[in-house]
Amino acid sequence: MDFRVLRRRRWWVPLARHLRAGGFKTADLNAAGWGALVGTGLVLGAIPVFAIGARARLALPTGVVVTWLALLALDRRRWRNAMTNLGRGNMDRAAVEAAVAELQAKGIAATYWEERWEEDEVPPGEPTLHRGITCRQADVKIATKGLDDQLRAT
Repeated sequence: MDFRVLRRRRWWVPLARHLRAGGFKTADLNAAGWGALVGTGLVLGAIPVFAIGARARLALPTGVVVTWLALLALDRRRWRNAMTNLGRGNMDRAAVEAAVAELQAKGIAATYWEERWEEDEVPPGEPTLHRGITCRQADVKIATKGLDDQLRAT
């Protein structure tokens, strides 16, 4: 297999991108979304203030942080369950099917996919038939390793 590094980036670039987005991978909140998150957190933080007389200085920010962490956990779960395709054009069908069978034997929900692109949709000289594996985002590392192992064996 031919792997090339297209462009190097600093170690902090992915971290900075996630921090700008609030840590969310599947949601891109606008002003209304952030307002709803903070508003819900303030209401959640106000409950102990009125119920037991807790200090508002601690309870209100804690409500916002708890709301943000709960939404972050839901976002991570949603991202891990998202389906993704792994593959490229010049892979052998038998090797991909063998990799799928190996992954399914390990309990990973992987399926074979094949897609034919039109000639005008690919650069000149590139194959129009693409093969690969469909799996959950949470299983990408295992699926990539299994696919690489099968392709090296052939």
